[in-house]
Amino acid sequence: MVKEDLLIIGGGPAGYVAALTAARLGSKPLLVERDQIGGTCLNRGCIPTKALLESVETLIRAKRAEEFGVRVSVEGFDVKTMIQRKDAVSSSLRGGLEVLMPDKGVRILRGEAVFSSPHEVSVRLLDGAEERILADKIIIATGSVPMNLPIPGSDLPAFFGSDEALSPKEIPGSVVIVGGGAVGSEFACIYSGLGSEVTLVEMLGTLLPTEDEELGEALKYYMAEQGIRVLTSAKVLSAKPSGDRVTLSVLAGSTTEEITADRVLMAAGRVPATKGFGLDKVGVDLGRRGGIRVNERMETSVGGIYAAGDVTGGIMLAHVAFEEGRVAAENALGGNASMDYSVVPRCVFTHPEVAAVGLSEKEAREKGYSVKVGRYPFANNGRAVAMGKTEGLVKIVADEKTGRILGAGIVGAGATEAIAEVAVAMSAGLGAEALERTIHAHPTLSEAVKEAAGDVFGRAVHK
Repeated sequence: MVKEDLLIIGGGPAGYVAALTAARLGSKPLLVERDQIGGTCLNRGCIPTKALLESVETLIRAKRAEEFGVRVSVEGFDVKTMIQRKDAVSSSLRGGLEVLMPDKGVRILRGEAVFSSPHEVSVRLLDGAEERILADKIIIATGSVPMNLPIPGSDLPAFFGSDEALSPKEIPGSVVIVGGGAVGSEFACIYSGLGSEVTLVEMLGTLLPTEDEELGEALKYYMAEQGIRVLTSAKVLSAKPSGDRVTLSVLAGSTTEEITADRVLMAAGRVPATKGFGLDKVGVDLGRRGGIRVNERMETSVGGIYAAGDVTGGIMLAHVAFEEGRVAAENALGGNASMDYSVVPRCVFTHPEVAAVGLSEKEAREKGYSVKVGRYPFANNGRAVAMGKTEGLVKIVADEKTGRILGAGIVGAGATEAIAEVAVAMSAGLGAEALERTIHAHPTLSEAVKEAAGDVFGRAVHK
């Protein structure tokens, strides 16, 4: 049996950041990973989808080139090359981590960890051998897995998941995507951009249902302009084969219709990965979404065991997992760190992009704030007009009494970058007036943030 001070189970965003943090603090952590370093985000999620979206964006720009006085002939696209590039991007980043971690003192053990007791783990190595590890402190960072909806007929060959969607052998003529959150919306843009006839089905009342309704409605509008059919307040009741295709029975509002498509992509979200590694032998409490319950220090109900990332069932974003991994590692080594979720930027890489931070307008009002809202359209922004990307707006929600920024949302070009400015302002306790009074370079997309902040007080210059 091997004795370790700190064992980390899972090498995704939470796990590898926990390991690097622990190494920086002088520990020699052991990280157990059964698959690829980087987890879902780097290998099957955040990074590969962005690589494909970049290919689609390049195709769209090429098709619009004549608007900009550039004559090009677009013969089409090569899906195989797109996938090869996507894989190369992930491979490059993963390879960097695999060099960085040992260099910083992190030891990586390839295998599957299974708890024997709260501080004893058996690791089934890839070669079939077994290694037993006794650890003083353990961080569980096993991530999440796709959610399976109980749709009758979903076992038909036409159904597929996000892993297959990232590496299609061919682009289907038509595809129904079930789930209008971040994952489903991004895939809708990918497949529509590559020529598929896309229908996006969301059970709740708007796209991106956890965000400000105004953002979801704006995205729905722009998706419709791209030819994507969006059904909200809709539910897939069943599926049946129709030759080589599939026919879905969809309840939209009070009307049931049949939709026939070549493929059906299940993108209804993810659930914590808490099964298959003996968690029942540990005795930790489970909480929301079946995730491991933790406090602000990322401690579980069992002393010496921490959890971080998607496995906790909290905010399932890689950058949140990074921070949770850091907090868990610092505390496992005797620190006193804690999580603060009040300022978490949330980004969706659709066409156009969507980003948000803090409270939505509705959430702010429900919490009892007297709210002032500032808006500014990108159609009035010089840089956006020059780029030919005038879709969308910046929306800032502020406390009417103090001017403090409660939240913000952006739909438009560069939204996922611009939201960081608002996040920094919120973290620093700055009000909307500070954003308004800060000189922004001209012409830039960021000027829309300044103008929206000014609009909170009725002082937007170009509106």
